[in-house]
Amino acid sequence: DGDGRKDAAIFRPSSTLWSVWNVTRFFFGNSTDAPMPGDYNGDGADEGAIFRASAGMWSIRNLTRWYQGSRTDSPVRADFAGSGRDQIGIFRDSAKMWSVLNLTRTYFGSSGDIPVTR
Repeated sequence: DGDGRKDAAIFRPSSTLWSVWNVTRFFFGNSTDAPMPGDYNGDGADEGAIFRASAGMWSIRNLTRWYQGSRTDSPVRADFAGSGRDQIGIFRDSAKMWSVLNLTRTYFGSSGDIPVTR
């Protein structure tokens, strides 16, 4: 809600319901999407977002849609650029590759690693 603190929230795949405790409820995505909420526009509040692996598609509710990644990639999001907003990216295990849209591509890790950001 933009107050600088993270809120408890859920994504219910069976109905595509997103619910943020005491803030909002909305329907977005489909049952096979990976929820990827983040502050993609830098306003201090996280937006609902999904990664649809079958299409390599990222969709950010009420903002935009991009294609980055494929079925076997792990989606990652963080403020990789230090810009105050999250960027979308993927980790490709088979190549040990991190790719951040419009920012970088680097090789780091080993096969079987799980990508994490902080």
